[in-house]
Amino acid sequence: MIGISCINIQVDTSSIRDAWICSTYNKNIHPSLKGYIFVVDSSGIFLGVLTDGDIRRFLATGNHPSLQTQIGMILGSKTSYIFTCDSELESDIQREFINYKQSYPAPEFVKFTPVLTSLRSLRGVIVTPVNDPTHLSTVSIIGLGFVGLTLAAACAQSGMFVTGYDINSDIVDNLCQLSIHIKENGLRQVIEKHFNDSNLSFKHSSNLCPSQTYIVCVGSRISNDLEVDRQDLYAAASSIASVLEPGASIYLRSTVEIGFTRSIFIPLVESLSSLKAGTDFTVCFTPERTIEGDALNELRNLPQIIGGYSPSCLATGISFWSQIAKSTISMDSLEAAEIVKLANNSFRDLSFAFANQLALICSSYNIDAFDLITAANEGYPRNIISLPSPGVGGYCLSKDPLLLTASSPKAILSKPARHINKLAALLPTDCFSNWIGSNVNNKSQISVAILGITFKGDPPNTDVRQSPSISTIDWCYANNCVTHLFDAVVPDGGIIGSYDCQPMTDLSFLLYSIDAIFVLNNNKSNSMIDLSFLTSRVSPLFFYDGWHQFSFLKNCSSKLIAYYTLGLVP
Repeated sequence: MIGISCINIQVDTSSIRDAWICSTYNKNIHPSLKGYIFVVDSSGIFLGVLTDGDIRRFLATGNHPSLQTQIGMILGSKTSYIFTCDSELESDIQREFINYKQSYPAPEFVKFTPVLTSLRSLRGVIVTPVNDPTHLSTVSIIGLGFVGLTLAAACAQSGMFVTGYDINSDIVDNLCQLSIHIKENGLRQVIEKHFNDSNLSFKHSSNLCPSQTYIVCVGSRISNDLEVDRQDLYAAASSIASVLEPGASIYLRSTVEIGFTRSIFIPLVESLSSLKAGTDFTVCFTPERTIEGDALNELRNLPQIIGGYSPSCLATGISFWSQIAKSTISMDSLEAAEIVKLANNSFRDLSFAFANQLALICSSYNIDAFDLITAANEGYPRNIISLPSPGVGGYCLSKDPLLLTASSPKAILSKPARHINKLAALLPTDCFSNWIGSNVNNKSQISVAILGITFKGDPPNTDVRQSPSISTIDWCYANNCVTHLFDAVVPDGGIIGSYDCQPMTDLSFLLYSIDAIFVLNNNKSNSMIDLSFLTSRVSPLFFYDGWHQFSFLKNCSSKLIAYYTLGLVP
């Protein structure tokens, strides 16, 4: 169902001139609705449909027509084919519409159907191809990682019939058994509902079928030498081209270097399908910008950036994404939309790098970097400096700044920022290495507890890709430490990525004998661990507080507790 914010107009406040401008120049209107104005009264009650033909005929009369005439003066009879439905869920509306169409077939000339409440308020419009009165939106999502799976759920929630595809047979098989590999607020409930309702399914990528809409959610990889691996994107383009039909839409959601969509992706699809972008099929770049742990909420509430290959592509893209997101932002080109995603993540990485640069400087003077930055921000309105962290990781922030660098020789800040953030990830083990020399030389084996394995703790997630904690874990394994891993997202223990985590309850038993504790992500549950054991310690303890969650330990009276944080290296 298409929203009505750009196509409805009030009868008592709008003139023929207003209606003509809206009908003729509004680029956000769905292509099938161009030339039509949906007229409502001040209470939102649907009165009828006004066409640009109605306006032209009125202006052609010899009765001194005026553009300031109220549109109510020329509004004819109400449209004869409407659909009434009070259901709140988009999927329920779509299903009831199918049943309605089967019971009351529309005349062949009908291109769309206004959807009204029982009180006759206009809710939206369902566009219906003339030759298929029960035709509804079918969506194929290529790639079922974090981006693809959460989007599949959101599309299904919006009433679309969605099939998610992935090359990993294990992922597909598990999803078909409702075994979900991603921790995300509300995701399980949405997938279970729509899978059981049969408007969400999962298949292997080799079984890709023709669809109205294809959304590419596979990733690209990039090395430190700025070599971009686009093989998954090439494979997705080839698969889509093999089944692409005229009238379909392709939305590229993967983060790519600037110019990729126009110069590489589109020519590849055109050459393999013998169809022409902008004429035979729609192409838009519509980047994903959601945060792990709150994706379903942000898919609805974050503005969706849309860059179209042509004005008609942009209009089609706006119509589609308006069914999912509350608002859209139109960009002037594909390249502008590509840059937006790179800009968002590169700026975040750069701002974190500045904070971590301060932490590196502070470590030369034994200054708590958190306290320093808090003091710099307090009462000073002209800038807010980010707080530091023991590295900056995750799939996007570790990759997108390098994609920006690979896109332009003028992008000179992102690579040094990446280097600073990697140096910050080494600070915990640098401090620990120095501490070991004067505290535990007589021990044959050192035992450590690492709390926080995922790349960030807030919002909670299970993603360890490019997690800064990995450098500390690898260092401990390489130095033959007895290493215990914990993460609050698996309180009963289990596997995160390839890492075997212990139950959080085991941590309390280790605290009396462990040599070192590293707190490396910002999950709020970290601060709830019981530290009453500190009063009973009889041996030295190294405590690295990567996110300043235990800053009170700076004032710990026990000489056996060595408290470290970013910048503070006693």
